[in-house]
Amino acid sequence: MVTILKVEHDGELRRKLFQGTPGYAAVVAALSELWPDFQACLAKYEDDEGDACTLAELTFDDFLSTASDTPGRSVLRLRLLPASTPKSPLVEQRGAEAKAPARLPT
Repeated sequence: MVTILKVEHDGELRRKLFQGTPGYAAVVAALSELWPDFQACLAKYEDDEGDACTLAELTFDDFLSTASDTPGRSVLRLRLLPASTPKSPLVEQRGAEAKAPARLPT
């Protein structure tokens, strides 16, 4: 099965194809590959309740559950936001024990 990662930032959409289901490290590496000039960001996804959640290693299984599946392919969606963006009341807080959110390497 092919997995398509669609990443949106500032109205532009970029895609990365994976064979099978990617792991957390592969998705973080893809973000850096797709947006090499965007160094400090947060990756957000919309969960099944419509909440904007921050991608982190701890929330990765939740992120995978948001995939839209069709025969032979799966689609995952992320939005990149500047790291300095104030938190929205819709952002789901995962608790103090959560690992740091995914950020592109500097």
